[in-house]
Amino acid sequence: MRRLRAGGHLARAAALAAIVVAGILVVALFGRDRTIDAASAAQRVASAVERSLGTRPRVTCPEGVEAQRGERFTCTADSAGQRLRVRVELVDGDGAFRIVGFDAAPRGRGAAG
Repeated sequence: MRRLRAGGHLARAAALAAIVVAGILVVALFGRDRTIDAASAAQRVASAVERSLGTRPRVTCPEGVEAQRGERFTCTADSAGQRLRVRVELVDGDGAFRIVGFDAAPRGRGAAG
């Protein structure tokens, strides 16, 4: 397992993550009410962050996010003792999304929309 240190390593990891996941991640994210499936989104976000950081984080994403193009939400990833806010944007109404960035989150805060 690789541990991240605050500062340069986190910034480089965030930049790398943005590059790695610049391609669209398509996943069946919808429930009956045209909101994303938070658990499915969390799994995909965890996979993308793992490719960048080398460790698989525990990720939570908010419930009730409308499945429409341009909708943004923030997931929380816990990895190697650090908490990260992962910003996600839906690129269409069919569940394709991209990670637009992430940064360190204060401890004690959960996922936000």
